[in-house]
Amino acid sequence: MRPDLGWIFRNRIAMPLGIAVAVYLLVFHRLADRGLWSSHEARAGLNAAWYLNNPGWGPSRLPDGGFELQKPPMSYWLIAMSAWSMGMPYPDSLAIRLPTALAALACAGCLVGLGATRGHVSRGVIAALMLLTMLHFTWLARIARTDMLLALSLTAGCSCMMQISLFSGWRRLGWASALMLATAFGCLTKGPLAPVLLVSVAMAIALIDRNGGISGMAKRFVWPMASIVLGALICLPWFLLADMRTDGRFLEEFFWLHTWGRGLGGTRLREHPWWLYLVQGPFEALPWSPLLLAAAVWLLRSPPSNMAREDKARRTDATIGMAWLVGIVAVLSMARFKRMDYLLPAFPAVAWVVACWWEDRQYRLTALLRQRFNWALAGAVALMVAGWTVRLEWFVYQADAWRDLRPMAVQLDHQLPADRMPVFFQLEQHELAYWLKRPIHTCIEWQDLAQVVDSDGACWVVTQRQRLHEGWFVDPGFQWTLLLDRTASDTTTAYEGRSDLVVVTLERRRPPTSMVMAPCPPTPPSAP
Repeated sequence: MRPDLGWIFRNRIAMPLGIAVAVYLLVFHRLADRGLWSSHEARAGLNAAWYLNNPGWGPSRLPDGGFELQKPPMSYWLIAMSAWSMGMPYPDSLAIRLPTALAALACAGCLVGLGATRGHVSRGVIAALMLLTMLHFTWLARIARTDMLLALSLTAGCSCMMQISLFSGWRRLGWASALMLATAFGCLTKGPLAPVLLVSVAMAIALIDRNGGISGMAKRFVWPMASIVLGALICLPWFLLADMRTDGRFLEEFFWLHTWGRGLGGTRLREHPWWLYLVQGPFEALPWSPLLLAAAVWLLRSPPSNMAREDKARRTDATIGMAWLVGIVAVLSMARFKRMDYLLPAFPAVAWVVACWWEDRQYRLTALLRQRFNWALAGAVALMVAGWTVRLEWFVYQADAWRDLRPMAVQLDHQLPADRMPVFFQLEQHELAYWLKRPIHTCIEWQDLAQVVDSDGACWVVTQRQRLHEGWFVDPGFQWTLLLDRTASDTTTAYEGRSDLVVVTLERRRPPTSMVMAPCPPTPPSAP
């Protein structure tokens, strides 16, 4: 007997309205009220502001005049477009985070569309709700990180792969073109990582479908591979242009350090064990990750010989989703440098597999158990929405006053002469530079700072308090005058790089003296 899966759409007003309210509370509620705590958000805003003032291909420049060498420009373009569409001359917190929030919503939309193309819209809706309520996915939907844009690229691309094998002719060409565009979007977001992950998923999908032998698998792999390669080639001119405009520094910084170095190690970044994602990943995908184990057991069990065609199709969809998950996790696990944000593109695959298993359970259970399962799903989603709302209202935003550097930037702007640039000494504080809204000078070495002081007579320095003590030993002629002090207290000591910031004026009261270390006399040989 076919179960009633129309419970999602039975009430044409209450259910869509409830889903809309849940999505708003999870993704958009108070999206702009939080400060730009993370440096990547403020850095994205700085780059987007450059594109607003200098429309073009880039690469963009930071307030100290240096090129942006860490990431391709797609996220900055989207933030600039968001600010421009809202009439902002300078992107605010909403404009910075809105592309990421919309990308999270688009990932859920891809799952709904995937379910619709497979003839099971309810499965797609369930997968979308599961995705939006996963712990780490929900949090990153509210932070301007490029990982969410990469997740959108992978979700759209993998959804296209699942459709390419079902059609022929112009419809296949259309899905292949969509996969090509998804690859190009990912390349301009995260570089070569996007096509590498897509190729890994395409190989995994081709390997699990053994119909036609090796030649059949090769044919099914050709279309996705060709689309991925063409999508990557579309973006190649921008990377060549960026490398030419930066005199080869973009290739060295982005490809060798941030891409190759993070993948194979050998850089200043910390390395992690290969099993990190397997251990910590399930905690980040709560509350649905335990159901993934049940879905894996379901797929490993031998199917009955008299399985219905619809059951076979559902099982095939879940198997492809598992290949999608394994392909991404396998590549990311081989990388030396790991962080949970990088695992985000695998979360839609988890939601799809669990949704397939959930739908299969609906066909296997009695009417009473089906009803209880559905109420359990609705209750879990409601609890996650309520939990996130409580966390946002009573925990996250209470810490905003201690983390936010906007008041310090306003005070510094009032004390700093209009014709002077502040010097950020041994400090990479993008949020303060974002709120300051003026060019800055960056110094790393004490010798460079001394040259700035000698040329200007005095300079306004933003640094950490411990640097003041070091200055007395570097050059006793340094004279510091404290202007602003972000004093550490019990509530701010946890925020490294924020609680100990100071603003000082630096002068030299007497001519600089070179410090020469006298060589130690040779040690006489010891008597035998």
